[in-house]
Amino acid sequence: MKLITIAFAAITLLGTPPISGQTLKSVRNEKLSASFYSGRLPEPILTPEGRPDEVAATLAKQVAAGNDQSMPALLTAMMAMGFGIRDSEGVLTQTVQPRQGLVFESWEVAAMAKMYGERRTTSLSDLCEGLKAIPELKHAPLEKIVLDGIRKQAASEQPELRLWARFIVELGRNSEQPYDLLSAGADKNVRIDTITK
Repeated sequence: MKLITIAFAAITLLGTPPISGQTLKSVRNEKLSASFYSGRLPEPILTPEGRPDEVAATLAKQVAAGNDQSMPALLTAMMAMGFGIRDSEGVLTQTVQPRQGLVFESWEVAAMAKMYGERRTTSLSDLCEGLKAIPELKHAPLEKIVLDGIRKQAASEQPELRLWARFIVELGRNSEQPYDLLSAGADKNVRIDTITK
């Protein structure tokens, strides 16, 4: 899973560059890049009340806003999904049991947010092609696996998995060119961001 995360970041960096003119001095970029440059993550916000679908929608909207609450909302979302975050001193923060087993380093989260603020994206097709560099994935129908996996977990009875899938869906719905991964029209050409994994 960690290898896939690193591969995604690399593919995204080589993919679509930031939208010209919008990232040089945009408030969105400054807010989402602050942790990358300071080397410190802010405190997460309190998890919103509600069912996983409602929580995912609220947090995704806050992340997409690109304001002071965006990075704290991202941290809350990641931990509510069952992921851990380890700070620069090695302290691990996890808030959900059972966990999903993946731990992000604070610098990884900061880099992810920075690239999201810069509106870096890649197509699902390009992401999957890049992942095929991993020998075990070379012949796998990755576009179908990714879309089917998100759709399956979006209906899961396991709250953290459902929140994870719904958060990904809601980020798409809140993107500059909105798309819906749950719709039949979503395909391999959909553009996904650095947070959507």
